[in-house]
Amino acid sequence: MKSSLKSFLGVLKDVQHISALLVKGAIAAPLVAAWVKLGPPPAMLIGFLTTCAEVLTIILIFDAWTQGKKRTLQRAFPYTMAAFFVGIFVSISLLYWFSDLPPGRNLRIIEGFVLRDDLKAVVTSTYTEQDALRDAEYDPYQVWQRWSVVSMIVLLSVLWTATFSALASCLAIFVLKYRGSKLG
Repeated sequence: MKSSLKSFLGVLKDVQHISALLVKGAIAAPLVAAWVKLGPPPAMLIGFLTTCAEVLTIILIFDAWTQGKKRTLQRAFPYTMAAFFVGIFVSISLLYWFSDLPPGRNLRIIEGFVLRDDLKAVVTSTYTEQDALRDAEYDPYQVWQRWSVVSMIVLLSVLWTATFSALASCLAIFVLKYRGSKLG
């Protein structure tokens, strides 16, 4: 583990090579997404947790590489890339369908997917869920069942973190594949 951490830190210090920039960019991406309010709320917390997960993922990849699991990691490379692309597509789609940016606010809210029982008879084609949300002053718990709102928040958070961890894995394997003989 010591040589893998040494290798990982060596890449982070090496800003003259594109591979080091790729790894640093992957680590910074969730924080940038939080700053521009692209990710799921609470954006800063999710950005921080996602960055921590990415750093741990990269360290584990470097450790596996130094433990002789190069072939396994190289076979995993296309799957990590596919996981990132599928994850980012699904994350953005879910954010589009299950979040809203209330007028005059900077933070997105996450909506649920199961209406509260007292609103089922009220919501129709002429009075929509969005109308009910507006009338509830953008409090999703007043429109959807609490468990469905919390489930969507957890789903988006886990999916977002896993998506960027897949990106970190992909880039770490790429870096190790093309620079592996020079590391550690």
